[in-house]
Amino acid sequence: MSLLFSKLLLVSILALSKAKFDPIAFSVSQYAVLSVTNETVLPYPHTITNHMHRNEISNGVFTSREGGTFKCQVYSLAGSNKKIFLEIWHNDHRVASLYAHSPSYGSGGNAVVLSLSEGDTVQVKTRINYPEVVYDLPNEIYNTFTCVQIGSEAISTDETAIPAFSVTSNRNQNVNGGDSIMYNTELVDINNAFNLDTGVFNAPTSGIYIFHFFSLAHQNEELWQDLFHNDHYVCSIKCVTDFEWTGAGNTVILHLNANDTMTVKAHAGVDNYLFGKQDQIFTTFSGVQVITDLDMLSPESYPVVAFSVALTHNVTVAAGSTVPFDKVFVNYKNSYNISTRRFVAPASGVYEFNYHGRTSTGSSIYLRLMHNQRYINSIYDNIPGHHATAGNAAVLEVVGGDEVRIESTGITNKLYGDRNEIYCTFSGYLLHAITPGEIIVG
Repeated sequence: MSLLFSKLLLVSILALSKAKFDPIAFSVSQYAVLSVTNETVLPYPHTITNHMHRNEISNGVFTSREGGTFKCQVYSLAGSNKKIFLEIWHNDHRVASLYAHSPSYGSGGNAVVLSLSEGDTVQVKTRINYPEVVYDLPNEIYNTFTCVQIGSEAISTDETAIPAFSVTSNRNQNVNGGDSIMYNTELVDINNAFNLDTGVFNAPTSGIYIFHFFSLAHQNEELWQDLFHNDHYVCSIKCVTDFEWTGAGNTVILHLNANDTMTVKAHAGVDNYLFGKQDQIFTTFSGVQVITDLDMLSPESYPVVAFSVALTHNVTVAAGSTVPFDKVFVNYKNSYNISTRRFVAPASGVYEFNYHGRTSTGSSIYLRLMHNQRYINSIYDNIPGHHATAGNAAVLEVVGGDEVRIESTGITNKLYGDRNEIYCTFSGYLLHAITPGEIIVG
């Protein structure tokens, strides 16, 4: 065997080893009512998915076994007329917060992208000297902690080249209607693609991206923000109460061309009075490229699966019925079926799913994520006299042909939607293709 041939063979082997990046990916949950008064690490004893057991979460603490970039999300529900005030910590640094309080049950969430070294920790803590009640039951799972390692199955992309950003605001800001939300802290900005001076992300390469944005309004103030792709409206977050601080979030998957922009703005004509402090970080904006257009052309990248759908009209969904999302942002492999209202997996593998909802005035929101007939988790919120809003996420190991859907739980849901006010969304994408024999459910 010639030296040149040996080198080419080695390069080919290394390239193929990159082709099937196998991420750390997990979703865990808390399934009991937890009442605390001091700073406490929130335990997540129930495992929804821990892909290939590539990482363990001990007593609620995720310790990374390897360095890399990770996207982490937390959702929670407060007990009736109780409060939750949770914080996401990276090692000894607080990176994001979530808060909720309602005369009924109030929900909150947040998401960030973090650069972790081997041995780094990520955990969720309750607020020091702050009494709160986290609500959950074995058959009503609202409190979840999800992390996925960012990488690419494509041979032409190494880990450091994958665009990802996560920015936050730790200060009060008054944003005039139509102006961009501003962020003053940069957690991650691979490729230097986010401009803190303008609040704009500029896509360095074309491909499929997932975006998350969250915020919290001052007491008794309305929060209404819109996400824009270039100059085109995508979706919104909106909330208000008569007596409290309130927040909301949303998630969407889009296809971007190189140099396309993504911006979060205060809704035209509506000033946003956003709450934040050095140690209270509620306003966040994060994005990650799932795969580039160039990489999608490579046989080593197949299959590429991603969908993102939304609701553009008011609809009443009876208990047990599936939410009829009608707008498609992306639908690679035609994996989401508008007619059946279900995602049908075209390939076995590890998937991440996100869903958010908002109701008509005075109605509760109560939806659940279903994998075939297996219950995964729920969202619930009720703000008397106002719209309810909530979200959740999960990593699932899915066999080709399996169905995943969003279902109305226990009550009739009066969901709110309009072509220019999109709050109800459902998104998912394939993290890593695996054979059915490698999938372990539970």
